[in-house]
Amino acid sequence: DEVYAIVCSDHAIPFTYAENDQLERWPTLPVIVDDTALIQPYVDSTQYKPDIEPLLRLKVTYLSRSGEYVLGVSFFHMVGDADSNLHFLNDLSCIYQGLEPTLPSPTFERHLLKEADPAFAASP
Repeated sequence: DEVYAIVCSDHAIPFTYAENDQLERWPTLPVIVDDTALIQPYVDSTQYKPDIEPLLRLKVTYLSRSGEYVLGVSFFHMVGDADSNLHFLNDLSCIYQGLEPTLPSPTFERHLLKEADPAFAASP
């Protein structure tokens, strides 16, 4: 019985820029990195305190020795899940490169599934 609403406001998304002269270059790692010691300097954490804490943060770190940029995105899970984050990062990367995003764009159009709908199939 919980009700959620999207409130439009003039609160900006926090953005942090940092420079790192310690790291030679971004390490070659698997796609999913679960080592918090490696990720922590590049991501500003979010906590669910909507009155005082933003639900989304962006952080860009410039690696001065290699000329690389690292984009850190953190968000509270109410905003989305890992799949929506990957869609967001893919779209952002495509826009940065001047390409058309390849994955479907996000949509807010939803409809209820009804049992009378012939496309609806449910397991017993």
